[in-house]
Amino acid sequence: MQHLFRRFLSGMIILFVLSGTFALAKEKYVTPEDIIPILDEIDALNKRIDALYQKHDEKKLPEASQRLLDLLKKDMAELSEVLERVETKSIVDRLEIGAEIRTRLDWYTFRGHDNLRFTNEPTTRKLHEQINLQPSNRFRLNLRANISDNLKFTSRLVMLRHWSDDDFPVYPDVNFLNTTRVPGDINLKVERAYVDYFFSPLEKLPMAFTFGRLPSTDGLPTDFRENTPRKSTYPAIAYNVESDGLGFSLDLEPLTHLPQTAARFIFSLRYDDNEKYFMGKLLSEKSGVYRVDEESMDPIHFCVFQLETHIPDFFGGLLAIFNVLYIPKAGKPDFRYTDELAAFYDDDPFLGTQGEDSLGYLTKYTLFVESKELLGFNFDWFAGISYMKTHAKGALEFMVYPREAGQPFDPVPARQAYENFDVLVNEKGFGELASVYDTLKNSPPPIGLLNYNGFSDREGHCIHVGGRANLPLKIKNCPKVGIEYNHGSKYWMNFGEASEDPLHKLSTRGEVWDFYILQPISRYFMLRIGHTVTRHDYDQNLSFYYGEPLVVDHNVTNTYFLMDAKF
Repeated sequence: MQHLFRRFLSGMIILFVLSGTFALAKEKYVTPEDIIPILDEIDALNKRIDALYQKHDEKKLPEASQRLLDLLKKDMAELSEVLERVETKSIVDRLEIGAEIRTRLDWYTFRGHDNLRFTNEPTTRKLHEQINLQPSNRFRLNLRANISDNLKFTSRLVMLRHWSDDDFPVYPDVNFLNTTRVPGDINLKVERAYVDYFFSPLEKLPMAFTFGRLPSTDGLPTDFRENTPRKSTYPAIAYNVESDGLGFSLDLEPLTHLPQTAARFIFSLRYDDNEKYFMGKLLSEKSGVYRVDEESMDPIHFCVFQLETHIPDFFGGLLAIFNVLYIPKAGKPDFRYTDELAAFYDDDPFLGTQGEDSLGYLTKYTLFVESKELLGFNFDWFAGISYMKTHAKGALEFMVYPREAGQPFDPVPARQAYENFDVLVNEKGFGELASVYDTLKNSPPPIGLLNYNGFSDREGHCIHVGGRANLPLKIKNCPKVGIEYNHGSKYWMNFGEASEDPLHKLSTRGEVWDFYILQPISRYFMLRIGHTVTRHDYDQNLSFYYGEPLVVDHNVTNTYFLMDAKF
């Protein structure tokens, strides 16, 4: 009787579980939180059934009881399978999947001189180079999930590759700030993957905590050229890189009564947990997180604060953003991956480097405004201005130590030793220099924060303006024409490595004109043709903040055609 009572009780619990499941099925969707308690109850029942089997393993049950127990075991297995399918469907129902495919064709021209290394002196021959019809494919997989009422997940996987290419660019064209934004291999890479957790510690102060790979690419006004809603938190002129970090956002609309008013703060850093290799080259025999390589770069910290608001009655609607970027410690560079400078990092005491761990710190201020459908017309416009200030604290110097070679002379900068080579060799008998002549010849001056001395503070700025309008044609899917202009000063740095523009126009120290025509075919398919003209007065800085900008006369143009499908 006791066994029959247990079976009856188990059967009643199963009926309760089934009735609960059917009741949940009548709702809009069944959440994983609803399914988990039911699965736990089934696991508990399975354990009780297994215990009955073990208890009567030696003493055989009556045939009818054994048959009932077997049926109960079978029903429990089927019920577990059904509920697992329900749980999987409840998760999939919450996941939104979208995809994008873009085919782009590019033509480039270059005119200008190359410079002698680390100098403003151009080579004697003026260059005129062209690249005709460079095709590339970009595939994106967008994933979104409303995990719960206050928890949201967003992700984007990207592949960007030249057609059938068996090679891909290397640093500085590809680095940790833009790995999914330049052509590479055919692997899907994570451009962004982050979670937003929404909470309200105060009734009128909603907040969001964000962590993961942040939405810091496709900076405004990329939405004009891409013909999409806003895809980035930050203006492109302020901060447009791939970054991992933590962020806080405060919804200030309940306090200010201005729509879309928010304050944001993010903390991000570049951290290298493998000191053994850098840019694919063996640098040190020390490996792993717990062995410190003194010559490697320190982590680079980024702090970003942003205040934004929407003014609905100004010019038909205006988005205004104020952004501050702060790098408290600009770490000294590590040039061991460069063949010409690797000798200064070897064990030879005759050559070496010296300098503080930090070259200084910098702060960047950006004001950006954007308005769509100005005063009710089909005209969109934007304007941005950015100002940057660096504070130098030191430089990385490449040195020669004569006393290590038995010569009674004080340490000499390598470049100075090369310039005085004849004097040191002929007058002072410093013959050891002859063996490192080429190394000294290729050595740079002291490398500081936008300087070649280590103590000069710098100021840089950039302006970026443009607009987009519908062509005056009374047709469906009317084409749009856009124009943009930007100008950067000598000491301008953009932090825009992840721009979708292959010329990284907002990093230009000079001026750029950009023209394009959009032709929407449908809400899912778009064509774009464009032409970009750049004039570089100083070399473009894509290697962070190292060294004095050098005078150049580079003129680069890019004509392109692309097809973009989203589904």
